[in-house]
Amino acid sequence: MKKVKEQKEIEINKNQERGITLIALIITIIVLLILASVSIVMLTGENGILLQAKNAKNRTEESGAIEKVKLAITSCINENGLNITNLEDELNKVQGIETSLTNLTRDSFPLEIIVDGKKINVFLNGEVELASDMTKPAYVIIYDKGTKTQDGIQNAYEMVFQRGNKVDESKKFIASYTDFENIGGSDRLWNDLKDNIETIEFIDIIKPTTMESWFAGMENCKEIKGLEKVDTRECKKMNGLFYGCKLLKVIETEYLNTKSCTDFSWMFQNCTLLENINISNWNVEKGENFNGMFIDCTSIKSLNLKDWNLKSATCYNMFGECTQLETLGDIGNWNTEDITDFSYMFYNCKSLKNVNVKNWNTAKVKTFACMFDGCTSIEELDITNWDTSSSTNVYNIFNGMDGLIKITVGNKFNKLGNGTSWCSFPQGVWKNTLGVEYAENSIPNLKADTYIKVQ
Repeated sequence: MKKVKEQKEIEINKNQERGITLIALIITIIVLLILASVSIVMLTGENGILLQAKNAKNRTEESGAIEKVKLAITSCINENGLNITNLEDELNKVQGIETSLTNLTRDSFPLEIIVDGKKINVFLNGEVELASDMTKPAYVIIYDKGTKTQDGIQNAYEMVFQRGNKVDESKKFIASYTDFENIGGSDRLWNDLKDNIETIEFIDIIKPTTMESWFAGMENCKEIKGLEKVDTRECKKMNGLFYGCKLLKVIETEYLNTKSCTDFSWMFQNCTLLENINISNWNVEKGENFNGMFIDCTSIKSLNLKDWNLKSATCYNMFGECTQLETLGDIGNWNTEDITDFSYMFYNCKSLKNVNVKNWNTAKVKTFACMFDGCTSIEELDITNWDTSSSTNVYNIFNGMDGLIKITVGNKFNKLGNGTSWCSFPQGVWKNTLGVEYAENSIPNLKADTYIKVQ
């Protein structure tokens, strides 16, 4: 019996050992499966080695493509900015560019090209970056920059335009808006926060069809960055865009594409700290309304508008109260054939020394009222080819031109005389080329001549 009992104990021990071995085997298999899963995740997961390697490869390729484009751009930048003709040639030499570029102009920017399969944006200021995902909706995100007591505002806000609604977690979120690219005027979405906006930045391409009053009344805004990323090729309204931005000293307006814009009225009104605006290359051929465009820009000293075409427009108070404006460039070749309103155009531009308007076509102008009123620094004025036959109001056109000593009129200027529908020369005695002297309100009508102020 004892032997049988011992034999059973031996078998039980063996079975227990087998059970332990089986359990160990199962545990080992489970551990191996876990390790395998971990390894698979490490290789193929969201942050896996394979994906990281793929992303690293992609980033390297993106960086390589961007560097190729940057290198091409480097030789195309000079003191006047980006030479677009040279840029076209240099970009077409870039190895890996997908499509050859032809007929590049300012209106081509922001420019999207594909190099080595990577979409790249090239901006008019020479900057380069990976192309934005234009399938994402456009958002404006507003952050709190911190409590302030100066400048009359309680809080200073940062306004960021971007694609997608991802919020920067390092900043204090205030508000966000979308679907604003077709909204302007009194319907602008951020109107209630305008008094607090201190800085504005565009970090992705935005494609507005209107920018009416977008930044109007932002009296505490000191800086607008990234305007080169605003694709305004389809933007039709810019009226009141910077109205009342009293603290802005610089606006990179040269990057705005104005080829589709019809309304520029009150665009820079009351931007009292602006000293210069680079808008010489703007295409304004579709412009219909320039009323008050620069009114009360009291710090601007120079504008170069010689290549502008104002064919069909109204220009009421266009430069009114630009008290430090000295020059506009040679605007003698402006196409003005369909302009109807020149009233108050240069009102109180008391620093303006010379204005070439001799050959302007004024046949359709209905009012010239107070056009040069207060232009005390202009010494000579030649309006030989002006036609006032359609005008009903030339009241005070030369009023306050105290520095004027020479004026030339042609035989289609038929509004000389005395009364509200007529105009007189600035106060004093005037002598024509024959030496005949006249009082300011007794110049013979339709008497084409040059008149010199005697006293």
